[in-house]
Amino acid sequence: GKWLLNIKADCVQTDWPKVRNAIVDGKLGLVAKISDAPDKRGHVVCIYCPNFLDKDEVLRIRRAIRNDVGLERNSILRFKLDA
Repeated sequence: GKWLLNIKADCVQTDWPKVRNAIVDGKLGLVAKISDAPDKRGHVVCIYCPNFLDKDEVLRIRRAIRNDVGLERNSILRFKLDA
């Protein structure tokens, strides 16, 4: 599964590096990606969870997005299953 959120186009230069650094530091899952062109809500960010059936891991990544990366404040955070 993956967590989905939007980063406003004018915030991408400061917010995307926070996601990248959290991936490198092991605070999020192993992979994240960002859209190359913004839509009306901004750039879409996907933060992948290795196993969507592992509730503890899914919630740990959600807490890290909110607390360590600090991006939830500007976006609706949604989870999508990759099933």
